[in-house]
Amino acid sequence: MEQKDMNRFRLAMNKTRVSLPGQTLEEKEKTLRTEVFWEVLQEYPIEMVEDALAWARRSLVYFPKPVELIEWIKEEKRSRYNREHPLYDTKAIEWKEPTEDGRRIALQVIKELYEKWEKKEKAEVAEREGLFHKKRDELKKQARLMREGGVR
Repeated sequence: MEQKDMNRFRLAMNKTRVSLPGQTLEEKEKTLRTEVFWEVLQEYPIEMVEDALAWARRSLVYFPKPVELIEWIKEEKRSRYNREHPLYDTKAIEWKEPTEDGRRIALQVIKELYEKWEKKEKAEVAEREGLFHKKRDELKKQARLMREGGVR
């Protein structure tokens, strides 16, 4: 919200204050509450804040706390985004039995991946065995040199 939205904000707050029971506040306390709500809700668009206060008037029994309005605004933003971007909606996808072609393709892909991983694993094992044999030969050579009387 911006400073130009203050009158709309006060009007929405007053509508909510009139329609929901809460503490009986003196004018000074009402002003302070409005300032606190303004400070906390200022990062949200005035339209969202007005909608949140309208929701509070329809749904709550008592005057809302700022955190209740913030939670509603965040949930509403998520809902609006999901409605505008249905690809990202969290609805469950209906399971459909795969076709024969789908099964054949899936089995082929799995087989290719398995062969690729098996080949890679064999190459890694061969590399480790090669390093092992190389290190073993070096140690044998060092041991033989030590037995013969000196390390070079």
